[in-house]
Amino acid sequence: MADFWNPYKALDTRTQRMLGVAAVLTLLTVWTAVAMSGLVSQNKLPSPMAVARAFAYLAWYEGESQLGLATMWSVGRVAAASLLVVAVGVPVGVLMGASPRVNAALSPLIDPFRSAPVAALLPIMVMWFGIGEGMKIAFLFVGSIVYLTPLVRDAIRAVPEGYLVSAKDIGATDFECVTK
Repeated sequence: MADFWNPYKALDTRTQRMLGVAAVLTLLTVWTAVAMSGLVSQNKLPSPMAVARAFAYLAWYEGESQLGLATMWSVGRVAAASLLVVAVGVPVGVLMGASPRVNAALSPLIDPFRSAPVAALLPIMVMWFGIGEGMKIAFLFVGSIVYLTPLVRDAIRAVPEGYLVSAKDIGATDFECVTK
């Protein structure tokens, strides 16, 4: 029992698997029991079997996959937002990391949003962009850019100064010091 509370004691693989399976089976059993008891309406908590039937319907019905189509739209949105985040966040982060003046100017505009809930901006974004694809991509962009830009800035600033001095000693330009 003393090892029960020891976070450094590793469990063997078999025990880990058994505990994981037991947790999933317990959850399914409790879910089924609550759903079948009538304590909660089927609209609020459908049974696991009803969820499985709905999943099968969405996955493939009459030659169509609504789930697949929705997944592809979501992947497209995430890909578009990711490309924009990288195209904007990496260069701005590099500029912020390489120039203390740029960092001093942009940090107050970016850093506070790292801890702010991006969902709070949703009403404003709906007002500006509507409810179409542009708003969804903009929401993902705003939610990601405030994390990527400071990460790139911090990575640039984490390069030891000795590397910069060495590069300049062998004739590297300022641009080469930042890009290489």
